[in-house]
Amino acid sequence: MTNVLSAVLFRLPEVIVLVVGLVLIGTRATGPRRSLGLIGCASLLVSTVLGTAYAYLLPYVVTTLDLPLASPVVSLLALPGVVTGVVGVALLIAAVCVRAPQQIPAGPPPARAR
Repeated sequence: MTNVLSAVLFRLPEVIVLVVGLVLIGTRATGPRRSLGLIGCASLLVSTVLGTAYAYLLPYVVTTLDLPLASPVVSLLALPGVVTGVVGVALLIAAVCVRAPQQIPAGPPPARAR
């Protein structure tokens, strides 16, 4: 139980930042920036949860299956968390780099004919 609590507490600041990021992006961004940002933050949140589960379950998997820590199976178990993290970062970078929709400035009102 202490192992779970320490893993969750270790990741808690990251979860808080990602949830705040989801709220800020959802309320302040528009267009494709919003979509990419929300999916990117959600992907990083999933990666954090998977990483926490991996850290908690790794000792049990290694001892139950009698695997060495350098086993390919152990590496494959970490793959989903790594992939979702990379995708999340890539989507956040794309959200920052995507151009905002162009706003056409309002010109002076048309002159009245006399």
